[in-house]
Amino acid sequence: MQSKIKKLLTMFFVVGVLLLAMTACGGNNNGDSGTNENTNQQSSNNVPATTNTPSTTQQNETTTPTQPPVSTTILDLSLTAVETTVNQKTAITDWFVITSNGTLQSGRSGTTPQEVISENVRTFANANGAIAFIRDDNTLWTVGDNRNGLLGDGTGVDQSEPVLILENAAIVAVATDTVASRFFVALQTDGTLWFWGDGTFEPLLIDNNVVDFVVLAGDAIVYQLRSGEVYGYLRSMMGNWRQRQVLPYPVRRIVGGEPLISDLVNFDHTSLSAYINTDNVFILHGEEITDNAYDVIFGSGNHIFILKTDGSLWGMGNNSNGELGDGTKVPRDEPVHIADNVVLVHGRSYLRQDGTLWTWTSDNPTPQQEFENVATFSNGGGQYGETGFVLFQDGTLLLNTLQMLEFEGIRIPQFITFN
Repeated sequence: MQSKIKKLLTMFFVVGVLLLAMTACGGNNNGDSGTNENTNQQSSNNVPATTNTPSTTQQNETTTPTQPPVSTTILDLSLTAVETTVNQKTAITDWFVITSNGTLQSGRSGTTPQEVISENVRTFANANGAIAFIRDDNTLWTVGDNRNGLLGDGTGVDQSEPVLILENAAIVAVATDTVASRFFVALQTDGTLWFWGDGTFEPLLIDNNVVDFVVLAGDAIVYQLRSGEVYGYLRSMMGNWRQRQVLPYPVRRIVGGEPLISDLVNFDHTSLSAYINTDNVFILHGEEITDNAYDVIFGSGNHIFILKTDGSLWGMGNNSNGELGDGTKVPRDEPVHIADNVVLVHGRSYLRQDGTLWTWTSDNPTPQQEFENVATFSNGGGQYGETGFVLFQDGTLLLNTLQMLEFEGIRIPQFITFN
């Protein structure tokens, strides 16, 4: 591994420009959002591995692309660029991980101490200073920064020790587009959907009988009911939140990007414009784009990646700087094939089922293998500070922090091993 590390360090300047896009996740990855950028290893629909999540609506069977081997020591992780100095091109990264024994801990790049936040944790969300996490007993707790009610405990006071917020919690997600608009959303096992933060100091009931939800661009929470209808909890230009139906029929997956067509003053003509229907067809602005779609990832350069049920990766849209990785700089009005056996895509990188990570740049838009034995990865986002990581299958975590200045960037790598 040490020889591999030495080789990788010489490649950092070549790979650096690939960190210009945000992209699960989990569940969430749609453009730039400033220096306080949060990157989570989450599935795109934020669904944790639990048998207690609400049942989904009746849908056609969908094949899930085969996943690569997982990390032996880390179950979940998140990075936050917390400090940057543009002239000196430096960056500091906070990291949060759940280890294989369920311990949620945190640390900071360049230092060795690791702080334990809680034990028996199965999933969490990081809001750049506030953490919400769910324990094995399905209780949801928050700790940290409490500006604008972000902890949901009704006080607005920062908390150094975890505070119990909800019981019977299944899923928690976060929006962190700006410090002012940060909020958490949580789904309970009975299908009750809650919201807090952004000036709401205690959990606010959004709806009941919810089976799935996605937080979109900090201005919308889109969710599906057991009956099949899709609704949005949307913020107007005046900062008010309102509920509106966005589709009258069920979908298989709500995807990110710019999925809402809306008059944000009076909420007329609000509709969901990007989704995968129950026949696994990707719909964009009412048009059928392609079939056998498993997930759709919107890039920050007006381009789209489509991951199909057979593991093939396709791209369409703007390609003037080689955004799609198809070996050309030709814009694509229809999906073009990029690679096979893909399980994850972020920015200008994708991960294959065999654990190899492939990247490309605007200078060379043909993907090249950069790493092997990878469990998962994420590229960062942000106008000035970039955070990203590569998590190897042996549990070694490579932190990549990139400070951009007039298109000139340096990376300050750090390797952390968790036992």
